[in-house]
Amino acid sequence: MAKEVWKRDAEVDELYNKVFNEFLEFMNKDPQTITRSVYLINIAKDLERIADYATNFCEQVLYMVNGDRIQKKLKKLNS
Repeated sequence: MAKEVWKRDAEVDELYNKVFNEFLEFMNKDPQTITRSVYLINIAKDLERIADYATNFCEQVLYMVNGDRIQKKLKKLNS
């Protein structure tokens, strides 16, 4: 389960970027939405950070269970 949570972090990041860009469009089209949009962007960012914390936790679980450092594996795959 920890690997699955870890794998979905990129999906959460992508969703945050999509939400952020959509709210930027709203703010550009209607300046009256700026205050509400900023609040919602902050909420989206907080949720994205929670996902980052969950991902970090899963990395620690994977290390404790398997002795695998997932970040090292990523560097090797991306090299």
